[in-house]
Amino acid sequence: MKFTVNRTELLAAAQNAERIAPRVSTIEILQCAYLQAEQDTLTVASGNLEIALEQQLPAQIDRDGSVVVKAPLLSGMLRLLDGERVTFQMKSGKLVVSSGNAEYAIPVMDAAQYPRMEIPCPAATVPVSGIPSLTKRTAFAVSEDTTRPMLKCVNLIFGADGLQAVSTDSFRIASAKGDRESRGNISFLIPAASLEKLAALVDNREKLQVGTTGKHIVFTKEDFSFAARVMDGPYLAVSQVLSNLKQQFTVLTDAALLRD
Repeated sequence: MKFTVNRTELLAAAQNAERIAPRVSTIEILQCAYLQAEQDTLTVASGNLEIALEQQLPAQIDRDGSVVVKAPLLSGMLRLLDGERVTFQMKSGKLVVSSGNAEYAIPVMDAAQYPRMEIPCPAATVPVSGIPSLTKRTAFAVSEDTTRPMLKCVNLIFGADGLQAVSTDSFRIASAKGDRESRGNISFLIPAASLEKLAALVDNREKLQVGTTGKHIVFTKEDFSFAARVMDGPYLAVSQVLSNLKQQFTVLTDAALLRD
C-alpha cells in the first residue's frame, strides 16, 4: 500500500475519526481509524459498533491497500508534520508516514480484523440542517438510567411541518422544532450519545441528506456518511402529554436577568 494525500484535508478527517472512535474499548482495534486506498480515493472510516463514519478524500494511489492506525496517533502525527502533502506506505511490516523533512515509522494492527460497519444507502432522503442546535436543545433531557434505553434516546419526528425533536426522562420533556424542509411521515429513536457525536462533526448551516434503512438512520453530504443504529420500541406520546397541559399563568421577564 502506498498513497499521497493533502495533509490538511486528511488531518480534518482524522480529527473527525478521533471524535467517533472510542478512547477506551474492550475491542482495542475500535480505537483506530481505518484507511483504505483504492481508485484515486482514500476512505477514512471509524465507528464504535453503534455508529459509523466514512469520509472520502482524493488521493494519489500508487498501491491499493488498507491499514488501521490508533485515531489519536493519526491526528497527532498529521498535526506535527509540516508538509503540504503526506505519504503513507507499508515498509517491512510498519507504516511509514512522511511529509516535508519528517518521517514516522509505526507498528499497525491487522486491517482485516477491523469490524467496519457497512453504511447502507437509503432509498429516499430529505434535507436537514441545524443538527447541533437541535441536539443542544433536547439531548440534555434524556434519562441517565441505563435500564431504560428508550428514554436515553431523542425522538426525531419528520412530519408535514418539518422536523421536530423530543426527549424525556419521564420527569421532564424537551421539544424543539428543526428544519421545516425536513418533511415526511416517520419518526426514529436515536440514542442521544449518537446524535451528539454527529452534532460535533457538522455545523448548523450544513445541509445534510437524511434517510433510513430500517435499522439505521443515515446522514450524508458529498464525501461524508454517518450512520447510527436506531432503537425500536414504545416511546412516550409526548404530543398527547403536552396537549393535556393546562396553562394557569404567564410570567414575562428579562431573559438576561433570568439567565443570571
